[in-house]
Amino acid sequence: MMRATGWLAASFAQRPGDNPWLDLLRTVAITLVLLRHGQRVILRDVDPATYGVFDFLGLNGWVGVDLFFVLSGYLLTAKLLAPHRDAGVRLYLQDRARRILPAYLAVLTLTVAGVFPGFAVDGEDLTWRVIYHLLFLQDVLASDINVVFWSLGVEVKYYLALPLLVWLLLRLRRLAARIMVLAVLLAAGVALRTGLYMQMDQPVDYPTFWVALRSPFYASLDALLIGSGVALLTTAGKQLAPPTALSVLVGVLLVSLVWLGSDDFMGTITLWDSSLQPVAIAVLCGTAVWASASLHSVPLPAKTLFRIGARLSYSLYLVHFPLIPLALALSGADSGLLFWAAFLGLSLGLSVLIYLGIERPFLARRGGAAHGADHAVR
Repeated sequence: MMRATGWLAASFAQRPGDNPWLDLLRTVAITLVLLRHGQRVILRDVDPATYGVFDFLGLNGWVGVDLFFVLSGYLLTAKLLAPHRDAGVRLYLQDRARRILPAYLAVLTLTVAGVFPGFAVDGEDLTWRVIYHLLFLQDVLASDINVVFWSLGVEVKYYLALPLLVWLLLRLRRLAARIMVLAVLLAAGVALRTGLYMQMDQPVDYPTFWVALRSPFYASLDALLIGSGVALLTTAGKQLAPPTALSVLVGVLLVSLVWLGSDDFMGTITLWDSSLQPVAIAVLCGTAVWASASLHSVPLPAKTLFRIGARLSYSLYLVHFPLIPLALALSGADSGLLFWAAFLGLSLGLSVLIYLGIERPFLARRGGAAHGADHAVR
């Protein structure tokens, strides 16, 4: 028993280079995503006119994915910009593959095999759908095996493009010129979404918005680009003083909390929601990441809790959605508290098994277990 306990403690032990403030943001991100999908279940038969602050906060939890995107853009760009960065794109791609593929393939297999009670996968054209999920095309085709897989399609494409983008940025000597390149790419995304929105029949419903303006990688790059911009700043020594960084982080979190609790962002989809709102969300998330990166040497209360949340965030992201039917069955349709207890308990339990049994062994193989939390997607 003592040996097992020690092994478990070592699995979540602090590692050199860990930044507990970034772990805090990862934990916030996965919490928002869980709130999003759980609260949609709770509110499925509730009149939207009666929604309150917590309901809006839960429904808008999809912004947790944007926070994950910013974290990924920041961490990977900083790694490629570092003076001691790995030599060659091949090692970078091997590192990414070991980080995301094992857990993803495991959950994809479990989902297709029908292991999750009550979560049925449509069998029509299933072979083809599995193939394009293996090719990470589910963001532009349809993420119809496990909806949360869509963001991996976005991230993998950015992974592939990032070494070239960083190489181009390094050709520019001035930081301002590098930031300008990212700003141009960001503006191009806004222009693309604006053009697509203007061509649609009005009003735009959520399914149409999702397919054209949220899921595809070319419509979801704002947060990843902002994350890369934060990496350019921090690697150039443009960090905030710790007292300022702490004030900025608290301020951003409070503003975000008030904004997310103010309304259902996707209740009515306007030009703002389609074009500029993604940039505003990305800037808020990017500011939080910049402040957190500047606080790396400042102690954080409850850092162990946030470290565990960060380590489990990817597996939690992958498994939570197909567990919803089982959580409903165990809790009863009319009990919100019981549903949350079952939903969170099942999700955390399975994520621990996947992290310890699949994620961590592959991270150790790459000789970089110390960087096991660097994939910020989930």
